[in-house]
Amino acid sequence: MSQIVPGCRRPLVPALGFAVFLSVLLTGCSGQTTARTGDPAAGASSPEAPAAPAANPPAAGETLPAAAPLPEPPDGNWLVDDQGRQYFVDKVPKEDGGYMWLDPEKTRVQVRYGAVYDVVGQDGGEFFMVKIYRPGTEERPGPVEVTPEQLKEVAESYRNTTGKADRLQLEPFGRGLPERGQWRNGFEIADMNGDGHPDIVHGPARKGNRRPQVFLGDGKGNWRLWSELRFPPLPYDYGDVAVADFNGDGRLDIGLAVHLHGLIALVADGPTSFKEWGKGLDFHTSASPPTDQPIFSSRAVEAADMNKDGRPDLIALGEGPRLAQATTPGEQAMRGVPGGYGMAVYFNQGDGTWLRRSEAAKDNVRLHGDKVVVGDFTRDGNLDTVLGSNVLGSKGILRIGSADGSWNPAMLDGLRSGFVGAADLADFNGDGRLDLAVGYLSHELEVWRTGIDLFLGRADGGWDRRAVAVEDGRSWLTALDSGDLDGDGKLDLVALTGEGQTWVLLGKGDGSFDREETPEIPLPAVGGGCRGYDVKIADLDGEPGGEIVMTFAGEPSALFAPNLCVDEGRILAWKARRKP
Repeated sequence: MSQIVPGCRRPLVPALGFAVFLSVLLTGCSGQTTARTGDPAAGASSPEAPAAPAANPPAAGETLPAAAPLPEPPDGNWLVDDQGRQYFVDKVPKEDGGYMWLDPEKTRVQVRYGAVYDVVGQDGGEFFMVKIYRPGTEERPGPVEVTPEQLKEVAESYRNTTGKADRLQLEPFGRGLPERGQWRNGFEIADMNGDGHPDIVHGPARKGNRRPQVFLGDGKGNWRLWSELRFPPLPYDYGDVAVADFNGDGRLDIGLAVHLHGLIALVADGPTSFKEWGKGLDFHTSASPPTDQPIFSSRAVEAADMNKDGRPDLIALGEGPRLAQATTPGEQAMRGVPGGYGMAVYFNQGDGTWLRRSEAAKDNVRLHGDKVVVGDFTRDGNLDTVLGSNVLGSKGILRIGSADGSWNPAMLDGLRSGFVGAADLADFNGDGRLDLAVGYLSHELEVWRTGIDLFLGRADGGWDRRAVAVEDGRSWLTALDSGDLDGDGKLDLVALTGEGQTWVLLGKGDGSFDREETPEIPLPAVGGGCRGYDVKIADLDGEPGGEIVMTFAGEPSALFAPNLCVDEGRILAWKARRKP
């Protein structure tokens, strides 16, 4: 899309970053029209590309203002996506009522003056983080010729034997939990005050009270915010949570993956207080010295003993491209820099210090996402890892662990081309081996699908893919967990989508499922639901069967989508009872 600025003979370049965009408006017009298309994928470092074409010469007798400079990455390094388009990441202001999402998964946005961008993230609530394409590389490849036979073959791979069921009655079990607020990205369930009842541990809600939140449960479906808790004054923000006893004193501690900042470790130093215990963790504040070096930050973290020394470590996945502060006068205040890619493990030294091992710097890994799952799926006594992926088509989501805590990347054979928004490791068919459930948004032969695949672990270490549930469209499977909902001893699945739908699948014990009707759970609003960010199945009341806790987040646009996620999110809990 392009737009003509009054008084200009050449089209405005919508792919420019905001600073260059303003320069165009003030000085005249640029010399190139740019088409805007794309998917939310970050690529590897780019090879050299030919120089951008020269601007059109002025007409006879015409004097034009100096053209704005063509966009260039501040560090000189271009990234490249899966379609071969070169880009860097910049920011564009997010005006209330001044933008419109162009796709359901919110990867393309149109802002004032008609400029359209591919969005890779958001900097708080003030800016979009967008791809700025290198002129001449931004066009999509031409349409792919697809035959009916090819479409049929791919569609067959999604066929499944999942049946239908109506065996459960779901009852509200979340009295006192927040009915508003952007509750993202993840939470944990643990007994934080030692009263024998599980509690909900969450990071700060986006745009909310910037401190960790613990909701105390009484085992009867009643919850209250533990407002007496005291935390050290730190720049907390939304992200994921891990709970473990980091210092071995018998009390549960909290690890936080903080959007744009990094990692925080907090240990309990009293009945209602925590202190910082994170020397050696990546953590950056507004007062941190500016840098052009990659900065690791995360929205996905787990706690597990990766090197078998008896102490829980922190495992984090990079959240992708981020913005960095300017380092020289006259430079843009913020700009895109590489960072937040791949997996990092922070080894707990037991004294408040952590030793970091990362793969991104040495292996040029560009994987990033919002999910980390840990388990020994190779059955060698060492913990392995499964990572979510916000990179289109990336299959390298496995990390095979070693006794010293190191790991080797591996491909998941059979993983569909698309994005991995959720994952869970459990033994779904009772053979003693861990299986992998994957929630995906796939893109094959120009068709988008949302669904769940089960990868059954084989004795030889491989996987057999089994389709479990699928729907056409791009709502995206964004949260997934397993547990025994109905008390029959077989593992069930609960999943959430990016449009706020809830999927409940009751396991048969052999790796197959029936999809449960859930009329008790309200459907997303007509104007659009809030994205499901996390779900857990846990025994909250000590009775047979499990309960469900789920979190949602989003926000409406006053001008373009006033009914989208109007409450901006909430935390819900449900108790499952078997029908007579």
